[in-house]
Amino acid sequence: MPENKETIVDLEIDQEGLSKLYDVYAPVLMGIIMRIIEDRTIAEKILYNAFLKIWETKNTYNPGRERIFFWMNRIARELAIEEITYVEYSGKNEANDLKKLIFSKEVRDYISGKILKEEIDEVEKNALRLMFIHYYTIEEVAKQLDIPIEILKAKIMIALNLITRGK
Repeated sequence: MPENKETIVDLEIDQEGLSKLYDVYAPVLMGIIMRIIEDRTIAEKILYNAFLKIWETKNTYNPGRERIFFWMNRIARELAIEEITYVEYSGKNEANDLKKLIFSKEVRDYISGKILKEEIDEVEKNALRLMFIHYYTIEEVAKQLDIPIEILKAKIMIALNLITRGK
């Protein structure tokens, strides 16, 4: 943790002080954020937002309570964790949408043979059959069909959308 001779704690948090804080602490805070958020672009956005929040809440900093680094670190970490939480929450919504799609009546009818869809290719049909009838995992289906998982996921989504089209 960088601390210079005049102790940054005594530095006033005005525009010049904030600039000095940025010069001294931005690299360290960026490293901390990058341990939480692996995407550099997002981490840079969080670092920017952290310094913006530091500026906006500068009057809440109490040098008698904690060192400035720990105060700034807490702000940066909270913003990074909020970002992770948001991404995970968004992913859960997408997962719930996928579950609704997978367990829709149209998909059940297709799997049971009640409806036919000509536009679904053999790979997609086999993948759906292995997943829904034989209960294979996506990894097992990919291995069985000798297809990369990401391509298989895309094919399954296309097939599910074709099956449920026209709901």
